[in-house]
Amino acid sequence: MKINLNKVFLFSGSISDLIVSFIVNLILIRFLMPEIFGQYAIFLTMIALIQMVLTLRLDVQIIRLKEINSLLKSNYVFISIVETLIINFVVLSYFIFFQELNYLIIILMISMSFWNIVAVQVAIYEKTFNYVRLTIFEKSTSIFGNLAAVLIVLLFINKEASIYIRHLVHVFTFLILLIYFKNFVFFRINEIKLSILKKIIFDGRYIWIDGILESLIDRIILIVSNIFGGFSITGIIFQSKRLILVPHQILSPIYNRLFYNEISQKKNSESKILHFYSTSKLKLLLYFLISIIIIIMPKEVYIFILGNNWVDAVLPIKFLTGLLISNTFYDMIKSFFISEENNRNLVTLRLSVIFLFVSLAFFFYKFSELDVAIIIAISISMAYFLPTMYYLYKIFYVKK
Repeated sequence: MKINLNKVFLFSGSISDLIVSFIVNLILIRFLMPEIFGQYAIFLTMIALIQMVLTLRLDVQIIRLKEINSLLKSNYVFISIVETLIINFVVLSYFIFFQELNYLIIILMISMSFWNIVAVQVAIYEKTFNYVRLTIFEKSTSIFGNLAAVLIVLLFINKEASIYIRHLVHVFTFLILLIYFKNFVFFRINEIKLSILKKIIFDGRYIWIDGILESLIDRIILIVSNIFGGFSITGIIFQSKRLILVPHQILSPIYNRLFYNEISQKKNSESKILHFYSTSKLKLLLYFLISIIIIIMPKEVYIFILGNNWVDAVLPIKFLTGLLISNTFYDMIKSFFISEENNRNLVTLRLSVIFLFVSLAFFFYKFSELDVAIIIAISISMAYFLPTMYYLYKIFYVKK
């Protein structure tokens, strides 16, 4: 009964958060030009590139643990705080010496670096399998951040800053809730052990590599978009990708969280494969139906929803339906490889997507007359679809 209640809260929480986020995003799109979102996406990318190099993906390490005691908690929390301080120092140094530092970058830097601490706290609490309170924390703080962004835009305080402040409000309200309800784990100096710290760093090396490759995919997409088309195309791709993945944003927190916990309990590859197949059918059908609706939807409907400033996003959104369908299995394959501790295939999967996207994007850009946004959208869909189908065949048909 408890598991069912957790699933209900996960699903209802994701639905409410998605509805609010979707509405807020549409409001922001109507008030902000693609160039503003493009600039935001590039700032986000530069900070994220620094962050992904300097973080050990502690939250993923914690989720992989079968159990975690007080000693481990203290050491993980201690490292997360040290990471945050280092990340802030490096980001500030980079923008001071190589870029132009402004208040928007500082807001984004603080938000992203402090989320590193929150992610570790969430992972520790998640080991209790009490998704009810966790879902309330996650979704309420996300909704609060979104509403703060809308308020700033509607009051014309600083429209451009709204998308940055949204992150800041989300992170710090989450921290406040964790501390207020005594779910925040503080480290104890006497529990910090050099041997444990070394082990955490050593154990995180493969996860660190995977984390870099996972984040690098999205970052390279935005960087290539900016190289080919500047802030405007980057903003269009950023928002088109975000809109097309709305259904995935509903289901992925539930599927990934529950699927990984459940598949980790399976004793052999055969049972994992069967579970893999049974949990994917409904999700694939749903995404396929949504993709058909997106493709056949008239251009006028998109203009009515997004506004005239975003008319160039219509075709990219339609071409990105391939990404939506591919994500059905992409996350499942990742979870399967993680549960099997098959780091080699996991890294190869990431590299395949990156290599294919870059190769296809430059090929189409050089030898086709398609618009840049369409080139990027097609390249993204194909880059995810081809390696996903290859590994799906290897995992399901070959092993079965």
